Formats: sequence, C-alpha cells, structure tokens
Amino acid sequence: MDLLNSNSSNNATEQFTQELRITSPTDQTISYVAGLYYYDNELDRKQLQVFNPPFSQLPVTAGTENSSTVTNESMAIFGQATWNITDTARLSAGLRFNEDEVTLDQTVNTLVGGNVIAAASGSRVTTVTESNLQWRVIGELDVADAAMVYGTVARGYKGPGANTINTGLTALKPIVDPEIPTNYELGLKSEWLDGSLRLNVSAFLTEFEDFQASLSDNQIPPKFFLANAGELETKGVEVEVTWQASDNLLISGNLASIDTSFKEFLGAECFPFQSVAQGCVGGQQDLSDADLPFSPDLTVNLFARYDITFDDLPFDSYVQGSYHWQDEAQLNSTNDPLTINESYGLADFALGFVSNEGTYEVQVFVKNAFDEFYRSGYTTQGNPFGVLLAQSLEYDYTRRVGIKLKMDF
Repeated sequence: MDLLNSNSSNNATEQFTQELRITSPTDQTISYVAGLYYYDNELDRKQLQVFNPPFSQLPVTAGTENSSTVTNESMAIFGQATWNITDTARLSAGLRFNEDEVTLDQTVNTLVGGNVIAAASGSRVTTVTESNLQWRVIGELDVADAAMVYGTVARGYKGPGANTINTGLTALKPIVDPEIPTNYELGLKSEWLDGSLRLNVSAFLTEFEDFQASLSDNQIPPKFFLANAGELETKGVEVEVTWQASDNLLISGNLASIDTSFKEFLGAECFPFQSVAQGCVGGQQDLSDADLPFSPDLTVNLFARYDITFDDLPFDSYVQGSYHWQDEAQLNSTNDPLTINESYGLADFALGFVSNEGTYEVQVFVKNAFDEFYRSGYTTQGNPFGVLLAQSLEYDYTRRVGIKLKMDF
C-alpha cells in the first residue's frame, strides 16, 4: 500500500508589468533616476493530496482538494539621486513608495476517511491592502585609483504573502504581514597590483521585522503554513579575494563570519518529545535569541586553477581544486538538539581538456575527495511512525568520481 498514492498540483498564472523611467545624464553634479512601476499577477492553483497510511490507528484513506486564487496588484513610485560632491566622493539617496493589494479566494474540501491532511475545511475570501515607504542612503569615497570605501543604510520591503496550500486554513492569518528588513553596511571594494588582485571586505547588520517563514504544527502528518516569525537579526563580516597570480594561475577565496538569530519568536512549534522543562508549553516554545537554521557561524571557500597550454595540440588543459569548510549548524527550524550538524570540509579536484575552438570540454573529476560524510538537512516529522531522525543527503555526501563531457554545436 502506497503512503502517498494520488497527489497532483496544477498552477496557472497571468502576469502584467509596466515600468516608466526618466534618467538624467550621468556626467553632471547631480544625476537622478525616477519612475513608476505597476505589477498585476493572478495565480490559480488546484491541488489534490491523498494520505493512505499503512497504520491501523489512522483512517484508511483521507485527503483534501484545494482550490485557490491569489491576485496581487502592486503600484510604486520611486526615485534616486546621486550627488557627485567631488571627483572622489559621492552621496546617493533613494525613496520608493509601494501600495499592494492581495486577495486570497480559497476552498478546501476533505475527502473520504476524515480530515487528516487539513485541520479545517471550508472557504474564505480575504483581501489585504498595504502601503510602505522604503529608502536607502549610500556614501562612497575613492581612496585610491581602484579602491573605494562605502557605507549604506537601507530599509526594504517584502509584500504580504498568502497561505495557498492545502493546510493553509490552519494558519492564523490567511495573508501574512509584510516583511521589513533594515540593513547597515560598511565595506571596501578594491583592485591592486595593476588589477590582478581584487579585495572586497564588508561588515553588515540586518534586522528583519515580521519575517515570513514556513511553519508546521508537528502533527501526524504535519500541516504546513506561512506565518510571521517575529524579529530576526543577522550580522557579520565577509572577505573576498581573487588573485590572477600569473597568466596561467588563478587563486580565489572567501570567508564569512556570520551570526544569525531569532531576536523575537514567540509561539514557535516544539520539537518531538520536547518537555516543559525544555521550554515546550501548550505545543509552543519561545525561540527568541535562538540560532537560525542552516546558518553556520563560519564558512570558508578556497579555489585554484592552473591552465596548461599545448602549442602543438588541438586542445589545452587545466587542473583545478576547491575546498569548502563550514562550522556546525542547526538544520531544523525547531532547534531540536538532535538536528545539529557538526562542522565539515569538502575537497573537489578536476583535470580538464578544452578544444582550441571551444567546441568541446572533457573533465575528469572527483568530488568529496577525502570522503567526508555530511548531511544537508534533518527532519523529525517521522517520529510518530518510529523514525527518530531522518536525514537528507546531497549527491556528494560520499566520494564521487566521474567524467563530464560538454559540447557546443
């Protein structure tokens, strides 16, 4: 007996956009751009989801039919001006005003066997209208012929989002509130050694209000829905270096040290078997100040490639290698202590041959050369079925050796 024996999803969308702009010449003391933007989208979705569990304690067959239409109409007026204070200093400021109207028309019907997939059946029509003003200020200063330091402060906007899936009726809000990020950044963009060495450095802090997240109720089976997850914060430093060491040798690397956390997240779902002492009260927990999932504190990437030229052959060659290392990270939005992935590093190597005309390329490669086992995700939703912990694996979770052929006609 199949667990999921009849599932389908059909989507149809119609979209229209129009933008009008006026732009000044760029070689003047104050340059500017301004415009109007219009966006109209209609998404029709029909879904059939059937649950046919081989467990005697659950209904024999159950499921839902879901029909939803989401219309999104957005209008905006925007403008940005740049003041060229001197030949080496610039100050830019921009504004954008949005008005969005989102309408959700949804009907969910329970099929034979009881309401297992959907926590509720019925219909609803909801319309939300939101207005928002976004802005940013950017200061730039050239400190050398090919080096610039900058600072920016910006406030963004992500419009309302509709709960359209089968279990969307379980959501407290059919249409969730807009997500508002505010970003602060200082940085350096530069080139040295006659352009052969590129160095970029940035330090940033981004705060999110009403972050839009996909949540579930941790039931059997889980019911997913869109909700606002309160306040988030991400801050850190990123460094990027690219060096063309010679005509044949390219070396690059980047490092990211990033701290991410839920600054305020009340009412988050509990992980399986979470006790009151561990913070689960009434099926909910407080994840304020907890780490965000899939966000290691430290990530390092290295890459090198050496090109080999053959004067008397119809092809050239190259050898290359890369290395990726990341710190331990939480892989589940519930912050279950069982779903923390330890740090790991992956090394890839390749030997390639490229025709002089560029019509073909042959590459012999090895991925995860040192056979470092790692996981890309965890889930504990199978817990009620006796599966304590399920893991997701990528293609290169173990060493892979292969040959790749690319041809252009």
